[in-house]
Amino acid sequence: MKKEKMELEIRNAKNSSKLKISTELIAVSFLIFIFILTVKPEILSTEKIVAAQMVLSIPFLLTSALIRSKMTPRKMIRWEVLGYISFILGYAFLVNTVGILISLYALFIGILFFVVNWILVLTYSSVDISYHKSRIKSRFLKDGFFILVQIFLGLLPALGAY
Repeated sequence: MKKEKMELEIRNAKNSSKLKISTELIAVSFLIFIFILTVKPEILSTEKIVAAQMVLSIPFLLTSALIRSKMTPRKMIRWEVLGYISFILGYAFLVNTVGILISLYALFIGILFFVVNWILVLTYSSVDISYHKSRIKSRFLKDGFFILVQIFLGLLPALGAY
């Protein structure tokens, strides 16, 4: 019984933390969007991939936040999967937007930005897996999805591939 109570407390703390992160990233997305509109609004018409990812990061992160606020102490696998997917997409789109914008002015720095993101994600997962071996499949799927979204919708557009 004591172990279940502790697991509930941990789950609640994680959900609360993830909800806070999602809402803060929504604020960052709005801030970047307003900054672009104020400083160089033509980016939104000339850089369609940047514009699309910038505006789509907001509903994906909002969905993630709404799911986190709905989560109960019980395991709700479908909600958790939808929450992870919407968070990863929203976060990847936000990071891609920043990376592509950096690349417009300094290509090497933009590429470095993406590579460092991947190194840190993989480092985070390595540490997590070192404590919880059972998370290897989950981390592989989440990190693989995140990195693939960044490669195809971040790095390749930054390199001018499309």
